[in-house]
Amino acid sequence: MSGEHPIAEAEDLKKRLAELTAEAAHNAAILKRTQSRELMLLRAEGLSQLLREMVEGLRDSYGLDAVRVVLLDPQHEIRHLLIAGGDRPEEFRQVVFTDSLIGLAPQLTNLQRPWLGPYLGADHHLLFGGGSDLKSIALVSLPRKDRAIGALCFASRDPTRFTRHHGTDFLAHLGAVAGVCIENAINNARLLRAGITDFLTGWHNRRYLQQRLKEEMGRAQRNAMSIACLMIDVDRFKAVNDAYGHLAGDSALREVAHRVEAQIR
Repeated sequence: MSGEHPIAEAEDLKKRLAELTAEAAHNAAILKRTQSRELMLLRAEGLSQLLREMVEGLRDSYGLDAVRVVLLDPQHEIRHLLIAGGDRPEEFRQVVFTDSLIGLAPQLTNLQRPWLGPYLGADHHLLFGGGSDLKSIALVSLPRKDRAIGALCFASRDPTRFTRHHGTDFLAHLGAVAGVCIENAINNARLLRAGITDFLTGWHNRRYLQQRLKEEMGRAQRNAMSIACLMIDVDRFKAVNDAYGHLAGDSALREVAHRVEAQIR
């Protein structure tokens, strides 16, 4: 009997070593996959491509049943930047643009670490648009400068895919990288828009008109469509400048732009 104890102990150690080796290999595979996806996010060219990588790329890479990207956009700036880049925000069906994280999902505002657990319809249906067949989810904050600018929301039909027993370090790092990517993409889009907009009115300038006119003419020819261009002239504007000065003229231009913009889509 005395000789069997060391043998049994050795077998236990061997089994434990095999488990640790398998776990290490599993974590290494996750790390490699995560690093690959992070590089894809970092290499994304433009805001629209980044959003597609965050949704479709991460979903396919991790084999998920649903992915939502939540972006805090109270002034609708992100949506306007997408439109300025030739994209339609409504085409990004898996991206949730929200004026308030609290109104959408209160738990996102105080999410210090990724939250993993069961899908609860009462708490999570606004994030996933129903999803009654979803069983487990992961909520990953997109942090920037001590605040959340959004979240990555992953979901699976497998109830064991995301549980509180799983580690969250890889997901936390992914969220941090994604947050940086979002901020950089927004800043780049702002710079691009600044080069094609008038600083006074915020309207697109002549450079943008020349660029877009070529594109619209080409599309009209391909689709055998008509195209129209409306030219607006402000009568007696020079008289305003001469009588009240250029500051008053600038105010008049801004007011005209505001009123015209309110009447168009």
